[in-house]
Amino acid sequence: MGKKSVSSWTPWIGDVPLKDLCPSLFRLDRDKRCKVFHRLYRSSGVLVRNWDWSRQPSTGQEIVELARLYEKLDSVSFSGQSDCWSWTGSEDGIYSVGAVKNLFVAEKDVSNLYILDWCKWIPTKCNIFAWRAGLDRLPTAVAFRRRGIFLEETLCPFCSENEETVDHIFTACSFTPVIWQHLSAWCRVPFLYAFSFKDLMEFQHYSGLSGKGKEILHGLIIIGCWSLWRRRNDLKFNNKVARMEDVIAEVKSFGFL
Repeated sequence: MGKKSVSSWTPWIGDVPLKDLCPSLFRLDRDKRCKVFHRLYRSSGVLVRNWDWSRQPSTGQEIVELARLYEKLDSVSFSGQSDCWSWTGSEDGIYSVGAVKNLFVAEKDVSNLYILDWCKWIPTKCNIFAWRAGLDRLPTAVAFRRRGIFLEETLCPFCSENEETVDHIFTACSFTPVIWQHLSAWCRVPFLYAFSFKDLMEFQHYSGLSGKGKEILHGLIIIGCWSLWRRRNDLKFNNKVARMEDVIAEVKSFGFL
């Protein structure tokens, strides 16, 4: 490496600045802004260490730090090239946003992450809702309990038969299959039968539709789930009776648009 513009006490050897690695020696240096070439240079092929201490290191801590410093310096080889920064996160040593992204992805296991097929023709809020539901991030009774918040009532507000979870509300509740049956008949696809919310989000791939028809079906299913959640909130917080006809009508109104 070069040494003409690099500050001597900065992190030019490893990730820790030398001033932090050898704080006692740093206090002894008369010129704390000195460059590497002020302290280290070659003479007749020999590396010369040119220190400028306010006094010679003498205490036990200073001697230990001096040995540590020499060990660090002996591990470095110098060149006559100009100084440059090199980033260890990429093979070419060049820092970039793309390189940082690749580094994060390489170190993270994403095999179990949920990826939602974003539907472009429906409102953004509906896509965000579906994304949160797929990650099981909706505020259901069971989700609250996982976070240490215990509610008096944890049963599904629609059927009062099972605990309220994302999968139960949208696939297992007795209130729900009628909605999917109407949607399947209206779109002329096989009966929509799902065991989980993720099954709903993938149904368009197995519906027999293609192109724009598949995208429309996917959007209608998301709208159906969003409308169901709205009815759930009205029932739970406003004591408003939930009617499947309202959900079906809302889904069809979006479909006609």
